[in-house]
Amino acid sequence: MLSICIPIYRFDCSILIKELSNQINQLPEEVEILLADDGSEKFYQDQLQPLSEFCKLTLLQKNSGRSKIRNLLSEMASHDYLLFIDGDSSIIDDNFLKKYIGLINQKTHADVICGGSIYPDKVPNKAQLLRWRYSKSREEKGRSILKNKPYKSFTTNNFIIKREVFKQIRFDERIRDYGHEDTLLGFELKKSARPIEYVSNPVLNGDLDNNEQFLEKTKLSLINLLRIESFLEHSEDFRSLVPILALYHKLQILRIDGFFQWIFRPFKGFVRGKLMRGKGPLIFFDMYRLNILFEENDKIKSIVS
Repeated sequence: MLSICIPIYRFDCSILIKELSNQINQLPEEVEILLADDGSEKFYQDQLQPLSEFCKLTLLQKNSGRSKIRNLLSEMASHDYLLFIDGDSSIIDDNFLKKYIGLINQKTHADVICGGSIYPDKVPNKAQLLRWRYSKSREEKGRSILKNKPYKSFTTNNFIIKREVFKQIRFDERIRDYGHEDTLLGFELKKSARPIEYVSNPVLNGDLDNNEQFLEKTKLSLINLLRIESFLEHSEDFRSLVPILALYHKLQILRIDGFFQWIFRPFKGFVRGKLMRGKGPLIFFDMYRLNILFEENDKIKSIVS
């Protein structure tokens, strides 16, 4: 019936695995948990050893990358449906798996079922405020438009896909570093016209990056985004799925990208300082991301020339 695929890196996911195991024990269907650590240090892998009682545990000695580890999990799976969950998620519904099994048994027309993620309602401390504000405002609220635009801003935490479909698409293993491997998978699903169904069956993303970590990950993800775009030969269909990338190109087409950088440059330190404290309107974050895209593009041009 269902194989739960959980990639993990430098995190103790004991609570997640035990909760899933408890729910599996209440189900008549066959469900397995596959847990793969992607080359964490011995300290983290030692923490995971007791979980072999509840799941099939794989410990990689070298980091393989965010795409390859997920593909590896799919190859180890025994069942016809794959459920991908990030290892730092939390289950908040006692009927989480039962809901998914029910949807599978209904023989839904969709090849992909997305349960999505939510974030804590409680305001975190200032050090984690930026990630929380962005996630609550943009990611949670953005789910309301996904039923009409199912491939836009596709995320791969907590989704089910038919195994036969995943064999044809898979994660692109050229993407090793952080960011947008899920966007690319969503694009491939769109190209293949694979139907996606969004349902209310979320996991909790409670392990928030601090402001500095989030800004660094944001930069890495934007660099990855430009790399992916080059793989796809600057596909307009792809950029339409990523709002910040679409805006970046619009400014280039209007030939005001240089003006934007000229205006933003004197305020760059001020904006970053605000973001580091989790303050300022989210448009500051958008401007910060746009500037990174322009700066990274300038670096690429200088290397090519």
